[in-house]
Amino acid sequence: MQQNEFRNAVKDQIDIEENDRVDEIIDAVLGTLSARISDDEAAHLAAQLPEPYKTIVGTERRLESFNLEQFFIRIAGKLRIGRGPATRYAQVVLNVLEDAVTTGELRDVVAQLPDEFAELFAASIPEGN
Repeated sequence: MQQNEFRNAVKDQIDIEENDRVDEIIDAVLGTLSARISDDEAAHLAAQLPEPYKTIVGTERRLESFNLEQFFIRIAGKLRIGRGPATRYAQVVLNVLEDAVTTGELRDVVAQLPDEFAELFAASIPEGN
């Protein structure tokens, strides 16, 4: 998936027209997600993403410990928005991520997250698989 495809897929679901703002949202979500996984897993995830999202995933600090609520709060802080919109934006970006990377890669990412994160990826990784 190319950057424009990724961005447009997010844009279509969040109803924001400005590319710069959509990129900020994508960066906040992917950056926060990548802070929760190992360097190796981030490298594998980045390899399947278009630039500049590849760079975002590749440059965050790693293996920070935070739960799902904190995940949303961090995104809200980065974007200077409320928790509700941050949750919605995170879900949209992660839905697009599910389409952009292989199921195997997605499973590897989810395996490094606390169990409560699985609900964000339930459509692509059915429970028990």
